[in-house]
Amino acid sequence: MKLKVCGLSNPIEVQTCVDNGVNFCGFILNYSKSHRYISYSKAKELLNVKKNKSQYVGVLVRPRLEELEIFSKLNLDYFQLYGQYDSRSLIDIKNKFQKKIIMTVQVKNKNDIEAYKEVEDGSDIILWDGTGYEKSIGWDHSWIKDIKIK
Repeated sequence: MKLKVCGLSNPIEVQTCVDNGVNFCGFILNYSKSHRYISYSKAKELLNVKKNKSQYVGVLVRPRLEELEIFSKLNLDYFQLYGQYDSRSLIDIKNKFQKKIIMTVQVKNKNDIEAYKEVEDGSDIILWDGTGYEKSIGWDHSWIKDIKIK
């Protein structure tokens, strides 16, 4: 199992994650409605913390191409994307911006799980997530136990 801590917003949080071997440190970059949103300048500051073995993830909600261009200049290992994509578009983003992709599949019901098939080939990691950006919504995690993906 791998651990991702998301919504980091100050250096002590990032340092604590790195010091404790958190696999992925997430930063909310373009969704200002989130109380965990950080500005570009704040992201630059936080991403200067020496990451050791941790990976840095820019969490982006339906980013425009211009935003991907701007955020690609940050010291990020991954873009975690929310929105409508297919594998081809994810591969294009990976190639253009040289970032790995965590594709978020939002889950409200069991049928939503199947959406991973649209993005599987273009994603480095698939993250099944509740449907709320500002508020977590639970779902039955047993729905994914039998899925066989890379």
